[in-house]
Amino acid sequence: MCSLLPRVCHAAAWKRTFDEFLAGWDAKHGSHTPRFSVAEDYPTSVDGKPREDGVRDFLASRGIALLPGTPDSPVTEWSVHGVGNRKQVFVEESLQAEGVEVFPGSVAWLRELRELGLSTAVVTSSRNCDAILSSAGIADLFDAQVDGNTALELTLAGKPAPDIFLEAARRLGVDPARAVVVEDSRHE
Repeated sequence: MCSLLPRVCHAAAWKRTFDEFLAGWDAKHGSHTPRFSVAEDYPTSVDGKPREDGVRDFLASRGIALLPGTPDSPVTEWSVHGVGNRKQVFVEESLQAEGVEVFPGSVAWLRELRELGLSTAVVTSSRNCDAILSSAGIADLFDAQVDGNTALELTLAGKPAPDIFLEAARRLGVDPARAVVVEDSRHE
């Protein structure tokens, strides 16, 4: 089930992607690489990062380096983009099959903020923001959206850098010093 925040959906897709990749890697190289741990690897290697950075960072934690590939690399290609594209297929399958679970309290709070006349933006490193918001039926609760597609288009640094949050403030016409960020990613 994908949820807002979509951590559960993404974590499951990353686990499936990396576990399948590592099984193939180990079979080819005669190795025994530790599999992806949602509890340990998700927050440290992939959460809140652009997809390709997550692929590179997790595989580096296992001593594996891949060629970058290209954005249209096939999902079977052992490249950073190929592995990232495979993860994307799993996210899309989950969205289609299970939809998105929303947290009623969060939706109520967003509605209350909007009733008070405050502007809201959704900021995420995910490139699936449109599909998630549409599936959840809450796209109308945000005045601006800055997502992984925006970051690619504008070459903005991913989290934990503030670039995507600053872009959201710019799009809302709000001084960043007067903005509030509610963040779900854990970066130390």
